[in-house]
Amino acid sequence: MSEKPRVAWPFALGTASLLFLLSALFLYGTRTAPFEFVGRPFYQPLIDAYLPELGARLARMQEINGLLAELPKPTPPPVGGPLGAMSYSTNATEATYLRFLWDAPHLIDAFVLVPAQAPDELAEPLAFRLPEHYEIVARKAGQETKRIRFPALSARQPASILPFHLPFDPVEADTVEVTAHGYAQFAIGELFVFSGRKNIAPFARIETSGFNLEAPGIDLDYANDERTPLGIPQDGPIPPLVGYTSGPFTSATETVWIELRWSDPAPIDEVRFYPIERILVNGANTAGFPEELDLLAWDGAAGVWTLVRAFKNEQGESPGLNAVPLRFPARKTNGVRLATRRLWKPTLRGPATFALAEIEIRHQGIPLNADFIPEVSHYSHEMVPAHSKDGLTHLWSKQALTDGMSSAGRILHERDWLEQLSRRADLLEERARLETGMAALHHQANRLCWRLTAGLPLALLLGLVLLLIDTIQRDRRRLRHLREKLAADLHDDLGSNLSTISIYAQRLQRSQESQNPSIQSLLLLVQDSLLSLKEMVAVTSPRITRQLGLVENLRNLAGIHSAGLPYTFAVEPGLEPIDCPPAERRNLCFFLKEALNNIIRHSGADRIDIRLHRNAAGEPELEIRDNGCGVPPSMLDENQLPSTLQLRAEEMQAPFGMENQPEGGCRVWIGIPCSPRRTRRRNG
Repeated sequence: MSEKPRVAWPFALGTASLLFLLSALFLYGTRTAPFEFVGRPFYQPLIDAYLPELGARLARMQEINGLLAELPKPTPPPVGGPLGAMSYSTNATEATYLRFLWDAPHLIDAFVLVPAQAPDELAEPLAFRLPEHYEIVARKAGQETKRIRFPALSARQPASILPFHLPFDPVEADTVEVTAHGYAQFAIGELFVFSGRKNIAPFARIETSGFNLEAPGIDLDYANDERTPLGIPQDGPIPPLVGYTSGPFTSATETVWIELRWSDPAPIDEVRFYPIERILVNGANTAGFPEELDLLAWDGAAGVWTLVRAFKNEQGESPGLNAVPLRFPARKTNGVRLATRRLWKPTLRGPATFALAEIEIRHQGIPLNADFIPEVSHYSHEMVPAHSKDGLTHLWSKQALTDGMSSAGRILHERDWLEQLSRRADLLEERARLETGMAALHHQANRLCWRLTAGLPLALLLGLVLLLIDTIQRDRRRLRHLREKLAADLHDDLGSNLSTISIYAQRLQRSQESQNPSIQSLLLLVQDSLLSLKEMVAVTSPRITRQLGLVENLRNLAGIHSAGLPYTFAVEPGLEPIDCPPAERRNLCFFLKEALNNIIRHSGADRIDIRLHRNAAGEPELEIRDNGCGVPPSMLDENQLPSTLQLRAEEMQAPFGMENQPEGGCRVWIGIPCSPRRTRRRNG
C-alpha cells in the first residue's frame, strides 16, 4: 500500500488551514482602504465589472452635474420683501385652500407653485412650510376640468424653495383651487397659472379658508403678485455689473425720466423693471429703485405723452431683486417713458439716485422684440466710475437698459425660468437618491481595489512559497523512492547472498565430525550481518522488511557480540513491548555493540550483565555492567568518554553516562526515548 495519502493529507490540511488563516487576516486587515481608487483609469474597468451599479451611478451623477451647470440658479432672495400667504389652521386633518377666480374662463396649460420663504431666514433660500402633498383643481362653471395631486416632501430638500412645475394639456378654467394636506399649517410663496406665455394669476381674485392676514410680510395678494423668494429670472454665470444709474441728487423729489422708443407701433400691456444689486454692499438689495414714478405712453398721432399708470412702492424702499411689473389695459404705441416723482434715497446719509438693471416691455406675457432707442434725462459716469471686479471692467450705460441682462445674469422668461428651476429640483432629487448608499458602494469599490493591489504581491509570494514547499515535497518523495529502491536492492540482493552463505556454513558445520570454531564464528558473523542489514533496510524503508521487536533484537545482539563471555539479559516487567522509531532502534543497537566491544577488548571482564529497566524518574534505560578493571579515572574526570557511545546518545538526544563500580568493573547506561507499544502497524 502506498504511503502517499498518509503524507499528502496532513500537508493538504495544514496548507488549507494556513491559507484560511492568512485569508481571514488579510480580509480583516484590508477592510478599509488607505487610498482613493475610484475614478482612477487603471481600476475603473475592474470597478465597472464588479460594481456596475456604482459605475452607473457615478456616470449618471456626472451627467446630472453637467445638466445642473447649464440650468439657472435662484438669485439671492429679497430682504424684507413679501413672504406669501400662510394659513391659520392648526388641525392637520382640516384641508386649507386658496382659490383663484377669474371673471371669464381662460385656456390654461401649466401650474407653477413656489413654496414660501422662511420668515426667520430671509437671507437664505429656505422654505417656510412644505405639506406632505398638494392638490390643485381647475374648474369651469363649477365643473372640474383638471386635478393634479403631487407630493411635496420627498427626496427633495424639505427646506427648498425651488418651484414645482406642472404642465398639462390645455383646459378651460375660471377657478383654480390649491389645497395642502398633511400639515396643520402651510404657506404658499407664489402660484403661477400660465396660459401660454402669459401668467394669468395676477388677474385673479383670491378666496381662502382660514389664512393669516395679519403677520408681517404675509398677505393673500402676495400669492399672485409674481414677487417670489427666487429672485429674478436669470441664466448663466454672473456677468459684469450692468445697468443704468442717474447722477446723484441732494433732493429725493428730483424728476428723472427714461424713454424707450421703437420704429413700428406695437400693442403692449406690461412694463417690467428689474432692480440692480447694491454696488457698495454685498447683499440681495436693490440700488436706486424709485419710490414713486409715472408710466407714460407715446401718442404718435397727437404727438404727446399720455399717462398710463402711476406707481407707488408701498413695500418699502427696496423690492429686493424681484422684477416689478406694471400692468395696464393693452394699447398700441411705439414708445414709453418712466418719469420719477420721488427718487430712491438710501437710509444712510447720502445723495439720491435712480438705478435699473433692465426694462422689459411685454404684450400677452411675451417680451417685445424691437430695436429700442433709449434716452435719459440724467446720466453720470462719475457717480459709479469704471471699476474692476473678478478681473473684469464694469461700466454703466443707458444701452444696458435693453440688452437683456440683469446684475445676476441673462434674463429668462419666467415660464422658462420656473420650468428650469423645477428641472433643477428634479435633478437634485434624483442626485440625492443616487447618493443614498453611494458611500457604501464607494467604500466597497475602494476596498476591492485595495485588496487587489495588496493581494496580488502577497498571492505571488504565497504562490512562490507553496511552489517551494511542493518542490521540497516532490524532492522528498523522489528521495524516499530512491531510498526504498536501494533498500529493496539490499534486501533482495545482499540479503539473499548472506542467507545463502549462512546456509552453506551450516551445511559445512554439519559435514564436520567435530564443531569447528571458525565455522561457528562465521555463522555468528553472518547472522549479525543479516540483523544489521535488516536494521539498515528498516531504517531506510520500513515497508521493505519486517522488523524484530526492540527487546528481541537487543537480546540477539547480546548473544552474538558477547564473544562467548557469560552474560545475563534482564528485562523489567512491563518493558517487553517497548518500541522505538527505526533511527533510535539502530542507534541503540550500535550503542550496545560498541559497549560490548569495549568490554571484550579493554576491561578483562569475565561476566557481563545487561538490563533493560526504569530509572528513578520512571524512564526506560539500557544498562550494561561488567566485572573488569573499569575505566581510568582520568577519563572520567576529564569527561573523555568514548566518542562513539556519546555520538549515539547525542543523535538520540538521550541521557547517557559511564561510571566505575565500587565492587569493580564499569557501568554504562543510556536513556531510551521510547514508549511501550499499544498498536503497531507493520508492512511486510
